[in-house]
Amino acid sequence: MQKYAKTAFTLAMWFATAISEGVTIVSGLAMHRTDLRTVNMLERLNQEIRQCTRVVGVFLNEASCLRLVTALVMETSDEWEAGKVSLALTD
Repeated sequence: MQKYAKTAFTLAMWFATAISEGVTIVSGLAMHRTDLRTVNMLERLNQEIRQCTRVVGVFLNEASCLRLVTALVMETSDEWEAGKVSLALTD
């Protein structure tokens, strides 16, 4: 992290705050680890994000883009938690 503190300060600060959240998420996925060994679900989520951001075209600022992407990720998470999408399902 200190390696990038001078050249990419925003990235270094984000990494410092996000690493603990990432570890928490990964440790909670033990029961789904075999289902998540492929990246199909992440590829599908990234595809949905690309489709929605193409519709918008140009964002006013970084915060507006972040709001859209966060909303999509939260919706997808809710669907996974509600069991509408099986974690073992691949596209």
